[in-house]
Amino acid sequence: MKPTRHFVIFSTDRPGTESLRQENRERHRAYIRQPDANGVTAVLGGPTLDAAGQMNGTMLVVVAEDETAARAFFASDPYVVSGLFGEVIVREWSWGLGRDELKPLGISGVSPAAPQRL
Repeated sequence: MKPTRHFVIFSTDRPGTESLRQENRERHRAYIRQPDANGVTAVLGGPTLDAAGQMNGTMLVVVAEDETAARAFFASDPYVVSGLFGEVIVREWSWGLGRDELKPLGISGVSPAAPQRL
């Protein structure tokens, strides 16, 4: 059975870790793009930015069976393994706004019965 629950993962970089982010960026990007990594699929995400436009965290929306699976997936992310983040928040999310509007366009990740990668 495919997972059907969405979770938002907000993470904030520890101060002074810009080099860790740059050193691990390509490994992080490859990791989150793995199809069904550990039964979890990332469907939306990107860096958060500070007032100067510099990356200071990460936001991901993943489809997973439960919060434990979402957390386990993120725990293996190269950013996490390298110690980049000072804070990580995982919350279940009910996708409302935009979901129905994207379905006719064939945008990936909008069908909980068949999540796909962006």
